[in-house]
Amino acid sequence: EKEREKEREREMTHTRHTRTRTRTYSQARRKSQNAHLLWVHCHNHKQALAAEHAANSIPYIRTFFEILGHLARFYKYSAKRARALKAEQEARKSKILKMVINAFTRWLTHDHVTKAVLDSFLSVLGHLFNTKRADAGAAAVYAHLCDYRFVATLLLQRDVLPLMTILSKLLQSKPPDFKVLMVTAPAIIKQIEDMIESHGKYYKRLESTINFIAAEGHKVKYNTGLHHAVYDTARKDYLRALVASLRTKFETMPVLAALYRMLTPRLYQGKTLDQIEHCTELAEDLSTVKAHFCQAPTLNEPALFSEEKVEWEWNFVRTAVWNMRDMTKTVDKVVDDPAAPEPDEEELVFGVEMSVKKKTVKVEEKLEAADFIADSLGPKAGASGFSVFPCFRYMMIVYAIVIISTAECERVFSRLKLIKTRMRNCLSQKTLEQLLQISLNGPSPKEFVTKGYMKMALTYFFSLKNRNAKPSKEYIDYALMRQLDKLEWGTSCEFPKHHEEEQEKNVMVADQAVSWFKNSMKNHISEGMEDNDEPVLPADSESEHPIPNSNLNTPSSSSSSSSSSSSS
Repeated sequence: EKEREKEREREMTHTRHTRTRTRTYSQARRKSQNAHLLWVHCHNHKQALAAEHAANSIPYIRTFFEILGHLARFYKYSAKRARALKAEQEARKSKILKMVINAFTRWLTHDHVTKAVLDSFLSVLGHLFNTKRADAGAAAVYAHLCDYRFVATLLLQRDVLPLMTILSKLLQSKPPDFKVLMVTAPAIIKQIEDMIESHGKYYKRLESTINFIAAEGHKVKYNTGLHHAVYDTARKDYLRALVASLRTKFETMPVLAALYRMLTPRLYQGKTLDQIEHCTELAEDLSTVKAHFCQAPTLNEPALFSEEKVEWEWNFVRTAVWNMRDMTKTVDKVVDDPAAPEPDEEELVFGVEMSVKKKTVKVEEKLEAADFIADSLGPKAGASGFSVFPCFRYMMIVYAIVIISTAECERVFSRLKLIKTRMRNCLSQKTLEQLLQISLNGPSPKEFVTKGYMKMALTYFFSLKNRNAKPSKEYIDYALMRQLDKLEWGTSCEFPKHHEEEQEKNVMVADQAVSWFKNSMKNHISEGMEDNDEPVLPADSESEHPIPNSNLNTPSSSSSSSSSSSSS
């Protein structure tokens, strides 16, 4: 049995290397041109590719994900089936099944779907069992689900996918937390590797889960000792392939992790310089760095650095990092504000709270590797910029420019799809770019209200032309509107920043204008207008939005006679 396992592992390794040569030819070619390259590929994509390659190595694992997609479409495209399933779930008092169509290009959907299916598995089986005689599709899905391999794979994925989701969300964070990633990625790979011999939390319940399904009246296929042994072998092969694929995809992680630990002053706290010199972990990190950077870039070129030179430089760099161990930096951190009052009804604008319950505080934090590199290579370092240590200068530059995720730029394409829908397919390029800039770089809806951007935008919108409907005075800055009315189209304008007294004055002028207009209309209606009479307008009738001046008379005096009304 051990010989057969070794033979399978050799075959899988050969297949993986062959696949790597065929699918990533450009990467292999560039690696042959320069052995120092740290491949800058999105690590989130690497994770998805590693999971897909591992699933492809075991046929039923790939089939399992296809069955999940078929199950989602089975209920998504039929309202009748969805209603019947909901009634079954309500009768069993289980969670309502909310599924999406899973895909390897959207890795987080696998975790969502497997969790939803496991929470509502008995309800789904009950509904399919009741309708399989009248619905051929239900009979086919029921046959796939009531299978020992499906149940075992579902529990296996519930052990694996949450770990992969943690890593995926960490890679998608904005910006990625590199110091956490250096520790989390190897730990997750090690935890998946431990599942090969010791079962996970969910997979330990496989036998009790099968018995519980059988107690509900469902006959589970392939529930024999022989099938159990065959599947257990396939499970181990899948986990081995997943671990090997993750290590292949994250092969540059040990080098970056070693540089991170060597150049982070925060990790040197509480240690003397003598302890640092004899630290075993730092010695292993130095060996990792030397193995990567002290090799020849190509077969025809000599190595850039010698191991002796790297070790000599490390004696000085280590001391420089140790000297900065107690230094701190001041960063802004957004925290909850417990002293913020509860919002009143007047503070709710369009359902958004005007009062912000968070505050920005100054926090002192210890220095990271990026801070040490910025201090050593930045403007403060002068023209030399660590030039006396060319080996570590080269390594620090590599560490500073290597990115670990392209999720930030790929969010642009996802946002573009949300903005330019089928109903908005005629958007011009200029409008589309402006909407993308607002969506990606603009303020949040809450900040849009609290910082006064909504009031400025509405004021500008209603100043473009005379519109029939106008919002109330709390949404319009009348002083700003009068300034915008006097501008010519195509000219630029800076929004003025009014003081509180000026804003109160503008509100008072607006109130006078509204009351004057109402009283004027009442007088005209009561007196009866002749056919040749003209409506009374303010003096500033050239503007599209006639707003009286601040020296406006009271409504009673302005409506006493037509002459006084016209003069006002």
